[in-house]
Amino acid sequence: ASLTPRLKPRLDALRDRSYVLGSDEALAAAESASLVGPLVGELEAAMASVRSGLSADNAEALLGKLLSHCAQRIEALLLTKRVDMFGALQFERDVRALTGRLGALSSRSVRGHTARLTQVTALLSLEREAELAEL
Repeated sequence: ASLTPRLKPRLDALRDRSYVLGSDEALAAAESASLVGPLVGELEAAMASVRSGLSADNAEALLGKLLSHCAQRIEALLLTKRVDMFGALQFERDVRALTGRLGALSSRSVRGHTARLTQVTALLSLEREAELAEL
């Protein structure tokens, strides 16, 4: 409970990020700093402060809880946003980067924690509702 407030400012940065992008904005967003670096950095710092007092299994369990919290918060924030085609591509890049960076933090798989975000990216990437049946 005391670690999640440390993550809140990093997660709330998503609120300020726009996923309605023109082609020029999409290129600039792809080259700009991602939300992933600061969030993963804060997770690393939070875990470093408590890892020495925990067994390896307990540290992994705590990290799993923090990852689930982050994924749920990102999903909740995304549901309040408008997203266009280029924004969906940017969000997919963000989720892939997040999954990759989180994998380095844990000795266990993190894909389960980011699975719903990956599914959301698939839905956002659809061009027509008819494509939903293909998923």
